[in-house]
Parts: sequence; structure tokens; C-alpha cells
Amino acid sequence: MLIIVALLFLPELKKQKNLQAELERLETELAHYKQINQQKSQQLDWLLYDPQYLETIARDKLDLMKEGEIVIRMAPAEQEVVTTPISNDIEPVPSAN
Repeated sequence: MLIIVALLFLPELKKQKNLQAELERLETELAHYKQINQQKSQQLDWLLYDPQYLETIARDKLDLMKEGEIVIRMAPAEQEVVTTPISNDIEPVPSAN
């Protein structure tokens, strides 16, 4: 009798475990989106109520400058790509000399 009851509830326990894992994943995702929302709200407040921030963003996005001002843009440094051979038994390619 105990085995029958266990067999009947085993799928429900597995389903409960899966639902709990899904709930935890969704709560983590919700926390992430709440953080993004808070950042965007702060940016909106700055845009609405901070004229200096608005000017800085507009000048940056539109490449505007004041009279007599020189704008210098620095390109981001490119990351060096490092490759590692999968196996040590790879023969080097002979040179064309």
C-alpha cells in the first residue's frame, strides 16, 4: 500500500520540484529587470531635470560641440584574440620559401 501511494505522488513531487526551480529562475529574472528599470528611471529623471546631463548626452549622441571647442574621440581598445591548438600533434605548415 505504501509503495502504491509513493508511486502516485512521485510524479507530483517531481512536478513540484520543477515548478520550484522555474519560480526561482523567474524571480532572478524579475530582480534583473527591476534593476534595469531602476537604472532607466534614474536616467529619465536626469534627462528631465538635469540640464547639464541632457546637454552632455545630446552633444555626445549628435556629435555637437561649442564654438572654439575641439572634441577628441578615443576608439575603444580591441581585445587580442588568443587561440590555443586543440592537440599538440599538429604539424606546422612549411613556409613557401
